[in-house]
Amino acid sequence: MRSGGAVRTYLAYAAGHLTLTLLSGVWLRASFLRPEVLGGLHFGDVLHAHSHVAFFGWTTPAIFALIAACLPAATRRDPWLGAHAHLVGVGSGAAFVGFMLSGYAPHTIALSTVHVVLWVTFALAAWAGLGGAGVVPRTFYRAALAFLVVAGAGAILPGVVLATGITDPWINQITLQAFLTPFISGWLLLGVMGGAYAVMSGGRYARPVLLLTVIGSLPSAFLHTSAAPPWEALLWAGRGGTVMLGVAALLLGADLLRVTRRFSLLRLAGVAALTKGVADLTVALGLATALLDVRNLSIAYLHLVLLAVVTPLLLLHALRVVPTGGRVVAFSGGVGVMLGALLLLGWPGGANMLTGLGLPPTSLLWLALAGAAVAAVAAITLLPTGRLFPDEGTGTHPEPAAPHRAAGSRVRIHAGITGRAGDVHSGAPDEGKAGTVRGR
Repeated sequence: MRSGGAVRTYLAYAAGHLTLTLLSGVWLRASFLRPEVLGGLHFGDVLHAHSHVAFFGWTTPAIFALIAACLPAATRRDPWLGAHAHLVGVGSGAAFVGFMLSGYAPHTIALSTVHVVLWVTFALAAWAGLGGAGVVPRTFYRAALAFLVVAGAGAILPGVVLATGITDPWINQITLQAFLTPFISGWLLLGVMGGAYAVMSGGRYARPVLLLTVIGSLPSAFLHTSAAPPWEALLWAGRGGTVMLGVAALLLGADLLRVTRRFSLLRLAGVAALTKGVADLTVALGLATALLDVRNLSIAYLHLVLLAVVTPLLLLHALRVVPTGGRVVAFSGGVGVMLGALLLLGWPGGANMLTGLGLPPTSLLWLALAGAAVAAVAAITLLPTGRLFPDEGTGTHPEPAAPHRAAGSRVRIHAGITGRAGDVHSGAPDEGKAGTVRGR
């Protein structure tokens, strides 16, 4: 296997599953208005298929690619890595079809278990290759892998609780968060942060972003349960952890916005990170705790993280999309319209406000559908075509906007996957190195 072949395999599957994620999301959104479009399939089953392909098929293989690109050349050439990439990609497609047709069933649960085994296998194999004290992106990647293993263990807990017959509402809810919180706040966010900071020469706030996210992720789960916890201290731990995540998101947004002046995927991710930070702090400080139980608001928050923070950074730093203005504006606008419609649907008094304007509440469903469709088409057209990923030595910079000096410091951006077949450069590269742009 040629060096970097496994990296391209992970990314090829990720690109295909991103398309499935986007199209199935539009399909689900359309079913709110026209249930018959599901063709007799159960909404919950299609929803599970959509969630699994987003988590297991799109985001996870893309982050695997970023991490694999950091591994020593001998590891990247090892046939096991290519086989692992195929197993993850094919398994994700099989899970998508299985969940869509039959929901949670013995064979789909078995497929989910296989994914967890594949996660742990990758984490154990990649850990040693990410060694190197003080190398910022690799530190993020190691932390992300640790959370992926924790999320894998958490995925097993609901089955254990079900088998033991426990019916306590709080335990049932926290076992679900035992997977979702470390997976989203730990694995996904730390993974894309590693990719982002790899091309920012570390970034001004890299270290506090890492520490706050690592410390705050697991405790934040205690704030995401509607049932009262057995001890009030757990609620305060949840508030503290969520405050840490909120501050980390604000600092990440500040770093992302420092390195580009123009509207781009990078700027979208920066603005979305700031929005996430404000939302986290608002809930953690008790200003909107009651809204945690509003389904449309929870869905809006989840899509803010996945569509507006994680996906743009993976498009840039994993798939190496060189964005063009019109399609980036369309993707950003579509996401914004969809999130805005979901916020109004979930916000107390939103429906009454529409009624007062003479508009039916279903108009927000149509608006959310239109935004989702525009975002999906724009994102799909942004995907690389033809030869999906460049050959070795032909890496290009994913964000061509000229960076600028901020607060007296030199900001340097360089290719996330460049040089030899997916090498990720970390730290400040030598001046004049290919793929480096320096702010003046």
